[in-house]
Amino acid sequence: MRDLKPGTRLGEFRIEGKIGEGGMAAVYRATQPSLNRTVAIKVLDTSLQADPSFIARFRREADTVAKLMHPNIVPVYTFGEEGDLLYLVMGYVPGGSLAERLGQRLDFPTIGRIIGQVADALDYAHQQGVIHRDIKPGNILLGTDDWALLSDFGIARMLEGQRLTRPGIGMGTPEYMSPEQGMSDTIDGRSDIYSLGIVLFELATGRLPFEGETPFATLYQQIHQPLPLPSRINPALSPALENVILRATAKRPEDRYQTAEQFKAALEAAIPQAAAPSSPVVSRIRGLLVDLEMGEAASRPAAASSGTARAASRPRPASPGAPSPPRTRSLAPLVWALVGIGAALGLLALVLALMVALPR
Repeated sequence: MRDLKPGTRLGEFRIEGKIGEGGMAAVYRATQPSLNRTVAIKVLDTSLQADPSFIARFRREADTVAKLMHPNIVPVYTFGEEGDLLYLVMGYVPGGSLAERLGQRLDFPTIGRIIGQVADALDYAHQQGVIHRDIKPGNILLGTDDWALLSDFGIARMLEGQRLTRPGIGMGTPEYMSPEQGMSDTIDGRSDIYSLGIVLFELATGRLPFEGETPFATLYQQIHQPLPLPSRINPALSPALENVILRATAKRPEDRYQTAEQFKAALEAAIPQAAAPSSPVVSRIRGLLVDLEMGEAASRPAAASSGTARAASRPRPASPGAPSPPRTRSLAPLVWALVGIGAALGLLALVLALMVALPR
């Protein structure tokens, strides 16, 4: 990737310095003299110009994302070509990204505010028919007072197909990709909800749920392995916040929140209780519940190491006319009933103990 020096011109924009660089793009701080403003310019890898289909996707996706207008989306002002360079001109956010804050301890209200604002951005974009496809902390920028702005809409769609020629580069980031995205299935806005749920898991626990030695290994975990119970990693999490994380990251899209607005509403209701730890017994029962619900995925045989995540995840088609396998009944209602009975008995024991302790 060619490095642009300070003073280089791209159209009317003057490069001031590099902000960051990824696998197939670099971001520069620049000035626009006509409006006396600072902007950010994402310059894509010059090798992409050799692919005519990429150039067509670039123009189409850039035109789409430039129409997105929302207070929690980094605006795209314009896009252009300069020689062999393709670039997007965006709003400049000086606060850096959420990825730079991962080593810091964020309180639950701050986490709820950031995730809620990103959910607002996603809900708006999904209503416009736009799916982000690459939700991760590096694409969540923070302005003043931790105002969250989601960036890089359209970039993952532009790079569709590049994974065939550029190892490790493609649509999305394995650590945050939904199971259906990892299998290259058709996706909708619920895939973004899953990815945002993984970001919430990371902020709430201080670690990612799935990290394999290779991108394919990570995708296999996303597809097949149950999510580690967040409260086992951070016992300070309340059952309410844990439930939000578990539902947002359900393996099946139909089991997740169906809209980002629903996700945000549930999160806002859970945040006031977020630091109320549950008892060890309840945490253990909740763990058993997750293990039971995800037991089928956990018991699947491991895929061959040479296979792709898509091939490993596909069930064999049934023979024509074969009856559908019987559905097993979930044990969740029984387990939750036992949890309720246990909680009631515990409260009764506490009341009796206080009555005995009080002076007569």
